[in-house]
Amino acid sequence: EFRIGQVSLDLAEHLAGIPVITLRKGKISLGLDDQGQLNWLAMLKPAPANPPPTAAATPAPSAAEPPAAPWQVKLGEFSIAGLAIDYADPRPENAVRAAIGDLGLFLKAEATAGGAEPPLVHVDDFAMHFKQISLEQNQTALLYLDEISLGEGSLDLPARTVTLPRFTVGKGRISAAFNEAGQFNWLRLAPPAAGTAPPTPEPAAKPPAAGVPPAPPWKVSLGQFSLGGIALDYADARAKPPVQAAIGDFGLSLKADAAAGGAEEPVAHVRDFAVHLKQISLNQAKNALLKLDDISLEQASLDLPEQTVRVPLFSIQKGTVSASMNAAG
Repeated sequence: EFRIGQVSLDLAEHLAGIPVITLRKGKISLGLDDQGQLNWLAMLKPAPANPPPTAAATPAPSAAEPPAAPWQVKLGEFSIAGLAIDYADPRPENAVRAAIGDLGLFLKAEATAGGAEPPLVHVDDFAMHFKQISLEQNQTALLYLDEISLGEGSLDLPARTVTLPRFTVGKGRISAAFNEAGQFNWLRLAPPAAGTAPPTPEPAAKPPAAGVPPAPPWKVSLGQFSLGGIALDYADARAKPPVQAAIGDFGLSLKADAAAGGAEEPVAHVRDFAVHLKQISLNQAKNALLKLDDISLEQASLDLPEQTVRVPLFSIQKGTVSASMNAAG
């Protein structure tokens, strides 16, 4: 279903109202062909090359003519629910498949643009989730996550503030590995295109004109970030014998505030920082080198302006560490 409801438009007042936009249930498939071209772009055939039309001279507005009023758009509710997304790159040197089983999004917004004033954007009640997230390369699973969700966020463009009360990543598995040639599996997801020219350095930003105050910094507030129930696997085939490592349960949580941009130095405050690693193992061939039940850090904080880090509690609990020499010393 795709629905837009009860739209209103006032040309005289430059007002547009869209109470509801809804997309419900469906699937979008993205893929590359053997030449690396995206399937959606293949539908767009380039127009034949024609000389550009001569631009007509636009008369300058009269000095007494006031600028046009800005357009104001109010979006009552925009929602996406139950949308699945598939992606496939079948090229044999880098066969990649990715999927999101359920994408959901909700927001309310107001925007003003045009006229003599800078654009204004306000976004409220922003929420988003991704469920059943998977990524595999050459039929080997690299990542699976049950859910990533963001809740009750807001954006105020004039004030340059972003507020995100909740950001959660829950349950899954991430696998990383080096093959015998020393290639890291995650770095092979996007192989460099042949003959790609080095990037052109961006020109330095121009200082603000005299008498124009610098733009205020962007401020970001993260109420609660939490990650839990993530298993991590690592394998290194470069070593002889090969090495395997695993963390059965990785968890992390924190709260943060940051400001960057403008004329001031970046500011960051991280509080209530906690991390735990459980069921930790390190093996080489059939030999267990390390096994630990738990490593945890709790109630830590970071103050970037003060350059201070506080770690009230750091613990390592239960386990074994093995070391030995072979006949060659």
